[in-house]
Amino acid sequence: MRYVLFTCLLTGLILSAPLAAAEGSAAGNGAETTMEQGGESNLEALQRYSAEKRDQAVTKAHELMDALDKRIANLRERADEQWSEMSEATREKTQASLRALEDEREDLGRAFDRLGESSAETWDDVKTGFVDSYRQLREHFQATEKETPKPDMSRE
Repeated sequence: MRYVLFTCLLTGLILSAPLAAAEGSAAGNGAETTMEQGGESNLEALQRYSAEKRDQAVTKAHELMDALDKRIANLRERADEQWSEMSEATREKTQASLRALEDEREDLGRAFDRLGESSAETWDDVKTGFVDSYRQLREHFQATEKETPKPDMSRE
């Protein structure tokens, strides 16, 4: 019963947790959106940038990474808060998942560095590499987020 309640609570929180978009929208209204929507619209915008607009693309990529870094830090904090409530197996799985996310974030950082250093000839390939790395990290983040215990609100 506790597991069912926990799963319902976790699902509700995930579905309702907004993320301020890393970008202001084109209209500049700063509307909140989910990581999936905001991140994807930023990725689509990034993909449209030509090599001549590399600086703007790098800025957009940096915004994406900053938003993702905040989400990863919040996830780690949530895991730390729930550590004493986790079983040993859950602790190991959570730790491994967070380590994998951090490794993938390092890979994304390297892809970001290549983005800023790319030539006009390699721009499209480097840009695609960054976008693919970001999407992979985002997918793994979402899976890890679903697996990480949330605080038991009934105790507060």
